[in-house]
Amino acid sequence: MFYYFLKLDLINLEKKILEILEEIKKIGEKIGESCESGADTWHDNFDYEEGMRQMHMVSSHLKQLTNIRNKSKIITPTKSNDKVSIGKTVVCLINDEEFSYTISSYMLLEENEPAEKNNKKISYISPMAKLLINHSIDDTYEGVINGKIKKLKIISIS
Repeated sequence: MFYYFLKLDLINLEKKILEILEEIKKIGEKIGESCESGADTWHDNFDYEEGMRQMHMVSSHLKQLTNIRNKSKIITPTKSNDKVSIGKTVVCLINDEEFSYTISSYMLLEENEPAEKNNKKISYISPMAKLLINHSIDDTYEGVINGKIKKLKIISIS
C-alpha cells in the first residue's frame, strides 16, 4: 500500500518529521535536567515521569509519520481535466448548492495556509473526495454525505 502525496505536501511531511525530531531532542534535554535536579533518583520525580510520557507520545507520532513517509509516492497531477483526480480542483453542485474542492494528498500538513474562499482542500481518502474522484464534467449522480443521500453534479475540473 502506498500513500500518495503532491510534491509540496510531501515536503511539508518531511518538515513535520524534522520538527518532531527537534522536539524529541528538547524533551531529552529536559529529562536529563530533571535527573540532575530536584530528586536523588528518577523515582517519584514528576518532571522525569512527565518527560518520559511526552517522549513516548512524540516518538509514537514520529514513528507513524516516518512509516507514512517510507510508503509515500509523489503523484503529479494529470494535465487533462477530463476526470476528477488528485491535484485537481472540482466545482460541483450538491443539491443545487455550489461547492469547490481541491483533491489533495493523503495528509494535509500545511500550517497557517489560508484556505481559498469557497474552496476546501481535502485528502483523496476523505469521503467527499471518494464521491468526486473519477467523475467528469456534467456527471450527475447521487452520493451519501453526512448520512443523507445528496444529488451531485460536476460543473468544472481544473
